[in-house]
Amino acid sequence: MKCSCDMLAGDFEGDLYIVSDTMEVAIDNSIRCSECKKHIHTGDKYNSLKGLSNYDEDIDEVIHLRDVEVYNTCSDCISVIDEFFNGRYTITGLWNDFYENFQDMESISEECIANLTPVARSKVCDIIEGYWDNDEDEDE
Repeated sequence: MKCSCDMLAGDFEGDLYIVSDTMEVAIDNSIRCSECKKHIHTGDKYNSLKGLSNYDEDIDEVIHLRDVEVYNTCSDCISVIDEFFNGRYTITGLWNDFYENFQDMESISEECIANLTPVARSKVCDIIEGYWDNDEDEDE
């Protein structure tokens, strides 16, 4: 059952993404997560999104390999995307989108947080606690 923690963020006009695959790193070759910037190491699962940004299908263009952009996302960030954004977020802006959008939610269920990976859960809780700390400082 999907919990009710959905946020909607991002500007999706003009983007055409061709391929999205879940992969496993076979050789440690310095792949970094496009969201949290951590290294994705050998044996780690990650999502690789390949496609064109700002592609206009009305223009008859030849697509060159150099025009294709690649975004790799670690399993921790994927858990946040799946749990809170249902796949719709600003690519490379996941954590900013989370911070901006969680403040508008009436509450975040424990189930949503429990479904995150341990690293993602820690980061989400740190963001929420940091927000509460700042809110308390402003009240004083």
